[in-house]
Amino acid sequence: MVEDLTWGGVLFALGLFASTFVGSLLIVSLLLITLPPTYFQDDHPRDFWPNLHPALRLAGRIAQNIVGFVLLVVGIILALPGVPGQGILTVLIGIMLLDFPASAGWSARLSAGPTSWQ
Repeated sequence: MVEDLTWGGVLFALGLFASTFVGSLLIVSLLLITLPPTYFQDDHPRDFWPNLHPALRLAGRIAQNIVGFVLLVVGIILALPGVPGQGILTVLIGIMLLDFPASAGWSARLSAGPTSWQ
């Protein structure tokens, strides 16, 4: 059943779009600003909370990988034609959060642009 299009529904959809757009821009900007200048270098240390108890570091690393995987899947869905959203950027953030040996190289290649893919 198709619902009737009302001004209330249109305004709600526009408000939802605007708030998620601005929110995602703010979050991505904050993430990119807080990255250290040496993040994409191979010799950059990637210690996660080095001063905490090992169990807390493990829990944090597991949570980081879960969030990274979810963002990777959502980014792939958003990158499909016809689906509105910032798919490639979400994929890049998901790869940056995942903790596997090739993630640093992948995120460096994705952030460098199409010329580095050859």
